Amino acid sequence: MDHKIDFTERPSSAVDARILKSRAALRDALIALAGEKPFAELTVAEIAKRASVGYATFFRHFPSKEALLADIAESLILDMLALMGPLMRETETRAASLELARFVDTQRAICHALLVGAGDAMRREITLRAIQLSAANRVDMGGDLPGELLSVHSVGATLNILAWWLERGTDIDAEDMAAILDRLVFKPLSPEAC
Repeated sequence: MDHKIDFTERPSSAVDARILKSRAALRDALIALAGEKPFAELTVAEIAKRASVGYATFFRHFPSKEALLADIAESLILDMLALMGPLMRETETRAASLELARFVDTQRAICHALLVGAGDAMRREITLRAIQLSAANRVDMGGDLPGELLSVHSVGATLNILAWWLERGTDIDAEDMAAILDRLVFKPLSPEAC
């Protein structure tokens, strides 16, 4: 079942410590469970039990397991942009590709859940949110291509390539994946190529 996810829905800054603790426990539980079985097979009851919170408590924080997954996606996207941003500013496309591939490799189970296991609708939502965040944090690499188009292309291509990699399993290591990402996505967007 596809759910429309509102990535802009964030908790208020006046949230008490219990709420933060419960949300963190739910995130950690889903990340752990994603490594054990496909996202589609996970239930809210399993997530709540692993987080040591009540079933009803889950719904006080998230309307669905997809919304929890979207919350995790937001954090992962921001982490990826923080890793890659400085390298892209220096036009170190190979280093940026390697940071990204290593990051995804260390977070393989949850990235698989996000880009493969949660279905096409979730992947579209994640891609749209990643494009928005990328555009907001865009690194001007020069050239005469419109910035919005660069964000749409680079994020869309990157996430599709990563999904392909995650579906294949572990037959391609992070270093080889970085070379693929650099060749297909990042290097063509560098000022030298534009």
